Amino acid sequence: SEDNAAGRIGGDASLAPNGTKYAKALSKFIDRRRVEFAAEVEENNRRLAHFMASGSSSGTNSEPESVSSHGSRASAPCSMPSSLRRRVQPDFEIWTSMLKRTMETVEYFDPLRYRIKNIRSLNEIYAGKCEGMTYEEIAREYPDEYEARQLDKFYYRYPGIGGESYADVVLRLQQVIVELERIRHSVLLVTHRAMARTLLSYFMDIPTTHMPDMDLPLGFIYGCEPRPFGNFLRVWRYDSDRDDFEEINASSVLKIRYPKLVMAEQSPVSPLLPSPAETAYSSKR
Repeated sequence: SEDNAAGRIGGDASLAPNGTKYAKALSKFIDRRRVEFAAEVEENNRRLAHFMASGSSSGTNSEPESVSSHGSRASAPCSMPSSLRRRVQPDFEIWTSMLKRTMETVEYFDPLRYRIKNIRSLNEIYAGKCEGMTYEEIAREYPDEYEARQLDKFYYRYPGIGGESYADVVLRLQQVIVELERIRHSVLLVTHRAMARTLLSYFMDIPTTHMPDMDLPLGFIYGCEPRPFGNFLRVWRYDSDRDDFEEINASSVLKIRYPKLVMAEQSPVSPLLPSPAETAYSSKR
């Protein structure tokens, strides 16, 4: 957004020209990725149906067989369940915050193909009287507040009416998380970095004490795919030269960057802690 370009936090600015370019590329990528995902689901359903049929035929089941229109035989009771057939063409929703920059980002999606919802709970963390300021300005005008935030970012609450902390954001997102856990189709969330940190921490099992220090640069898509033993993270990076997205190693992006620590007779250091994504990412097939 225009505020991002100026280094200002919060606010309700519109997209900058680069943001508009990104929004157009995002709609094209999701259109393409949706087709690819539907093909993957169909292939997985085909394999599962074949596995179910093979398991039944290898047992002592004496149920009659039926002949398809192509002459191949299949065990009648092992046809694909209707719940799996419906997943061949999965539904897809897009959720945005109520701020202009996210709603403008999805203007290039076809509303006939996507169900778009604007949800206030996805708004960026509210910085109170620090809204629209840069961190340099906060450090200069409110040095005590700046230092307090560096010491405890999770529980620190911005001063002023409506100012929030990350702990407040976690409470605000509870209903969103419950809904995401409930539904069984894909959702694209177009939101903000504090919201992304909170949601990724929940789905990738990252401790809340590390959550505010996750380094999430702009221009990335983070995809959480549910698996039997946890969530699998995939990451795509926007390449402005190619005007397209490329998949990259998730562990190379999702890092936890701690505040600078000053030790005796040592220069400030800012260690990086590998995220759980490193154990959840496999090489691109």
